[in-house]
Amino acid sequence: MKARVLHLRASNFVGGPEKQILAYARESADIVENMIGSFCGETEGAELLRAAASRGLAILPLPTASLTASVAALKRAVRESNIQLICTHGYKPAVLAAIVSWITRVPYVCFLRGWTKENRKVAFYEAIERWCLRSADRIVCLSELQSSRLSKLYRSRARVVVNAASIRSYTAEQRTTLRQQVCGLVGLDPGRPLAVAAGRLSPEKGTAVLVECAAILRRSCPDLQFAIFGEGEERQRLQQQVSSLKLESKFKFAGHHGNFSDLVAGADLLVNPSFSEEIPNVVLEAMSAGVPVVATAVGGVPDLGRDGAIAMVKAGDAGLLAGAIQEVVSDISKRSAIVQKAWERLEQDYSPHKQAEQLRSLYGEFVAIGRGADGADLPRISVVIPVRNEEKRIATVLEDLREQAYPQHRFEIIVADGMSTDRTVDIVERLATRPGAEVRVVQNPGRLSSCGRNAGVAAASGDIIIFTDGHCHLPSRTLLRDAADLFARSGAGILCRPQPLDFPESTSFQRVVAAARASWLGHGRDSTIYNMTFEGWVDPSSAGAMYRRDLFEQYGGIDESFDACEDVEFNCRLHRSGVKAYISPKLAVYYEPRKSLSGLFRQMVRYGRGRARLGCKHRGSGSLSQMAPAVLVAVLLAAVIAPFTPLFRPWLVLVASYLVVVVAESLRVAARCRGSKVLLLPLVFMAIHTGLGTGLLLEWLLKPQRDGARASATIAKSEDQKESLQLSTSSSAQEIGTK
Repeated sequence: MKARVLHLRASNFVGGPEKQILAYARESADIVENMIGSFCGETEGAELLRAAASRGLAILPLPTASLTASVAALKRAVRESNIQLICTHGYKPAVLAAIVSWITRVPYVCFLRGWTKENRKVAFYEAIERWCLRSADRIVCLSELQSSRLSKLYRSRARVVVNAASIRSYTAEQRTTLRQQVCGLVGLDPGRPLAVAAGRLSPEKGTAVLVECAAILRRSCPDLQFAIFGEGEERQRLQQQVSSLKLESKFKFAGHHGNFSDLVAGADLLVNPSFSEEIPNVVLEAMSAGVPVVATAVGGVPDLGRDGAIAMVKAGDAGLLAGAIQEVVSDISKRSAIVQKAWERLEQDYSPHKQAEQLRSLYGEFVAIGRGADGADLPRISVVIPVRNEEKRIATVLEDLREQAYPQHRFEIIVADGMSTDRTVDIVERLATRPGAEVRVVQNPGRLSSCGRNAGVAAASGDIIIFTDGHCHLPSRTLLRDAADLFARSGAGILCRPQPLDFPESTSFQRVVAAARASWLGHGRDSTIYNMTFEGWVDPSSAGAMYRRDLFEQYGGIDESFDACEDVEFNCRLHRSGVKAYISPKLAVYYEPRKSLSGLFRQMVRYGRGRARLGCKHRGSGSLSQMAPAVLVAVLLAAVIAPFTPLFRPWLVLVASYLVVVVAESLRVAARCRGSKVLLLPLVFMAIHTGLGTGLLLEWLLKPQRDGARASATIAKSEDQKESLQLSTSSSAQEIGTK
């Protein structure tokens, strides 16, 4: 039996958001059972519920008499209809869901459609919706850009589900027929160029600017006509503006039409002059129909229209808008290029397939959507966690794993304990007795993470091995499912994951460290470990963390001589052997930044030593940029003698140049941070660089000594074996003589 998901929307008609909600139901019908709910009064709700019922969807009419009545009706529906997730669209559903979720413990998700603040009343309602976000289990944005604008409080709960549109082809005859329909509606000439706009007639939609634009174009494009679809409070004022500019013959208002998505194909151009948007559906509809778009660069439009998919201008400037319209209308090759780029953008990032994939990921965080009833067709997964003294976080990590939307009998958790001296093992063993996925402890007498990884793999029974740590945060309940799906879909041997330092409980100093580490100056340019936007094939060296089990049998395990960068060495070895690796933001795991400069410095020393060992074992694995910290430390150490040599001025120039770069990058990074701790950014960068450099130099200097000790140990072991053999031979001879 499929899980039931309720989408709740207060609606007067079926507009852009309502069309997307119905699309969600269509695209996710194979994984969940969808129900559409709305508030039914004299003028609201009925049209959306009729549209849902006509598509065979379950519907839920809610009373509008009072909040108490609405709460009671929704609470009853949640319990009687087995609703397992509530998705809200707008402030009114958000308030209702927040109350009912608190009563029934059924999770709710807020889908953000953008905040316009068109008047005080709307601004007040939008403030209520923002308040509801505090208790929402997830916050769904229409684009990554919208998600990035959320405050730190909400960002870890943010997910993206795009508005989607399919590419539609029309013959020339069909477009001519649709043009005639549009022009017939408003009394325009079908033989002349036609621009259309659509949306609510309210101030934030910028229709008044479009009227000014039409007046400007009266001379340069005398044949161009405008048809405006939509209703709203501004209609009368806009008609007066049209009349005062004497544009009545070429600027017409068509009112609201439910079939605008078809009618737009009859236009030469769609104009979207808004002051506030996220991902406007009318723009998607025009793009899908092969109609070029001129739009203001607001909200998520710049992302939707990148690479020339939309001709974009600054909002509120009628002159710029008129120039863009004239350029597109008068150049057929430009129109064709815009349409081609628009179709490419839809296919790449705004397709129904993309939307369905994002919905699957979102729903999977709350309800079971396995391919089989018992998950028998899913691979068995072993999660290996090497730990030592992790009593503060290990319980949270294990609980996050046990809450994964993956059949509990299809994965196991193996904790490889490096002889902890705190309560880590006690906590793990106590949690292991609770119902859920199997949790086991294996001993790691070598104490190092490399030894713990090998011990965990040796005890694992899974087809897939996933490494994580005892001090991280798993933001997704579909991590295991997404990993299994990506292994199957990509055919990769390794899956890589971003590991941003975006820890939920980070202090202001830790956030500064995270910002520094994510910048080009705080981490290698060739690393993908902090990239939360890219998905595709990569070099796994810096971010590989999930493997097909047979790779360990084919290429050996982790090199236990490494105290740091053991995963990088293993990934480098696999990469050089031709094993393919794939990365996806879906697999992200958040890590905690160091809490002090001294802690950060010590961490970087370990990384530096690991990098040096990696370079010695795999020639050519390093880069000049990775060697730069060692050069920096050498230059700084030269301060002891530099003032007394002719090289003092060049030394001073080098140090000054480094400080200028650090300060410049600190200022750039500080613009994205808050709080007085940003003043420590230069020191954070210096701790990173000097720590890495110190580790590199220490390893290079101590390598001969370590190699000598290793050789001595080998010789001693050989002598012991020889002496043991001699004793054994002598004993055997005596035994023979006795006999």
